[in-house]
Amino acid sequence: LVLDASTSTQGFSQADVNGDGRLDDGWKGPDSIYQAQIRAAREFVAALRRLPYNRGGERIRVAVVSFAGDEDSAGEPFDPSPAALLRLARVDAEERVPLTGDYARLDRELDRLASREPAGSTDFAAWVGRALATLGVLTQGRASEDTRRAEKAILFLTDGKPQLPSERKTAEKAALYASRLAGEAGVRIHTFALGRDVVRRGVNPVLARMATQSGGRFTQLKAPGEIVALLRSTSFSFVSSVRLANKTRGDEIPEIATAIDGSFYGELPLAEGAN
Repeated sequence: LVLDASTSTQGFSQADVNGDGRLDDGWKGPDSIYQAQIRAAREFVAALRRLPYNRGGERIRVAVVSFAGDEDSAGEPFDPSPAALLRLARVDAEERVPLTGDYARLDRELDRLASREPAGSTDFAAWVGRALATLGVLTQGRASEDTRRAEKAILFLTDGKPQLPSERKTAEKAALYASRLAGEAGVRIHTFALGRDVVRRGVNPVLARMATQSGGRFTQLKAPGEIVALLRSTSFSFVSSVRLANKTRGDEIPEIATAIDGSFYGELPLAEGAN
């Protein structure tokens, strides 16, 4: 989970995030875009807890990366290489929770994040780089596919557009380089566009291209607060449908609902003897 902690996320999410029945549109308020991301992350983790054979995190591990670029680094050049990306990631992004199946720990860390005040600018490349390092595919300036064959995905939430490193064009090129590197390492990036910059000033094409280049999905939200309901039901697998059949009896369930990780459950009657 990659969460945007830049200054702009202190704006209103256009939703009742804290559930008190009121819309607080104040700057740094309880219904801010930042708080919407935190609640969405908590509900996503709760959804994982309900998946079959995963209540204790046995199958699915989660890490949390938060980010806010250091505006003092603006204007610095970026040489597109794994080593340069790793250096950038160490400056402008922070691993808040390493990969873990301890969901209680995740909840505690998200509580701590909720009490922090967002600040800084947006550095998409650094955030992807830090996530790749957390996933173990960007180490010591090299990128490689993990041989353990675990499926890896980055859920990338932001209300902005790339502003760092350097000027806008360099920032965009760096973000696209990072997403290509992710795709080559077998990591899908699912991007979620939140906030005013996306909705009121047109869609920045970088988020969509980041998803496409890595084999992930791009989702645009009309209001930032929609991320709370969306994230807990979003699929990070690419299982489109499941059919279950007993060829011995000729019985079939033509379509079975899948959970967000692609897992499924269904029952069919058995014939006496072999099936």
